[in-house]
Amino acid sequence: MNFIEALQTYAPRGKNFNSLPSTFKDFDDVFGGFPQYGLVSILGNHNSKLESFTWSILSNYVGNYQMSNILYLNFRGDIHERTIIKHLRSIILDMPYDKLCNVDKWKQEDYDIYDNIVNREVLRNETCFKTLFIESIFETDLNSIKKNLYGYVRDNGIKVIIIDDFTHILNATEGHDINDVLSMLKDLCSYYHVTIILNIVDDSKQDEIMYHSNLVINIVSSNTRVDESNELMEVKVLKNDFGRDEGSIKLYYNKITRGIYSQPHLT
Repeated sequence: MNFIEALQTYAPRGKNFNSLPSTFKDFDDVFGGFPQYGLVSILGNHNSKLESFTWSILSNYVGNYQMSNILYLNFRGDIHERTIIKHLRSIILDMPYDKLCNVDKWKQEDYDIYDNIVNREVLRNETCFKTLFIESIFETDLNSIKKNLYGYVRDNGIKVIIIDDFTHILNATEGHDINDVLSMLKDLCSYYHVTIILNIVDDSKQDEIMYHSNLVINIVSSNTRVDESNELMEVKVLKNDFGRDEGSIKLYYNKITRGIYSQPHLT
C-alpha cells in the first residue's frame, strides 16, 4: 500500500478533511488516523517508549508509505543524526538495534545477514531516506525559530514534522511559555498544511496541550511481558478532533528492534 492509498483508506468518513495514517492499522481504524493538517501531541512518562512510538511511525513513513518530505526536528544536543538513522534502520531492516550500534563486534554471520537484508528493494540506493530531512536547532529565540522553520517548510515542501522531545524546545525558547510555542506550531500547521507530531515527556501542562492540539495521545507502558522480546503497550487517545470516541488500543514494544508494532513482533 502506498501513501495515497493509505490516505484514502484511513480518511475518516463524514468529515470534510483527510486524515494522515498513523501507520498502526488498529489506531487508524478506531481513531481515524492523524489530522492531515494539525498538531498531534504524544505524551509519555517513559521516554524510551515515547521515542520508539514516533520512530516507528517515521520508519513506516519512509520505509513503506514513501511519503514525500518529512522533517525530523531535533532540539536535543545529545542525539546525533547517525543515531536517528540507526533507529530507523533497525526497525525497517528488522535488525537488532544494539548490533547496528556495535559493528566493531560483529561476527561474519552478522555481516552476511546485514548484506542480505540491505539488498531488499526498500533500502536499495537508500531511496527511502531521500525524502527524510533531519535538522538540529540550537536557536534560543522563538521568532528566529519560527522564521527558520517557516522557511525550511516552504523551501523543502515539508508535509510532516516530527519534533523529538518538546521539553527541549521549551527549554530553548527563553522568555516564552508553552502557549507561545504551541500557538506558533499550530499556526504553521494551518499556514502550510502540515502535520506536526510532538513528543512530550513532561505532561504537567496538559491543559494547554489539550487546548492547542488536534489530537492528544498518551503512551502507557504496562510492563507486561508478552514473550522474550515483546512488551505490551497501551495507547490512549485523550482528545480527537475527528469526533472519534476517546479510548485506547494495545500495541507491542519490541526490545530487539526498539520498534512498536500492532502485533507481537518476531525477530
